[in-house]
Amino acid sequence: MDRDSEDIIYIGISTISVHDRLKKFYRSLFEGKDGHAGGKNCREKFKTTNNRKAAQLKKRLYVAVFQVEKSRVKEKVLRGSFIKYVERHLLLGYCK
Repeated sequence: MDRDSEDIIYIGISTISVHDRLKKFYRSLFEGKDGHAGGKNCREKFKTTNNRKAAQLKKRLYVAVFQVEKSRVKEKVLRGSFIKYVERHLLLGYCK
């Protein structure tokens, strides 16, 4: 993984709704609010408190979501394990 790459990647898991998690990411990244470590890290790296830089980043920001439906993995313990597996699988694939 090239940490100096202009490509941005964030892979994470959440126990709250996708809407709420993305809202926290956006507010942290572009509004300087607390509540999302990934948004804070991106804000610090790309200086998005600067309006011009924030506008540039918004043009190239792409968000993809993989939501595990409760009906797909019914037992809570297995669902948590499955989510962690998917997260690790994506991270390993990105780092190769």
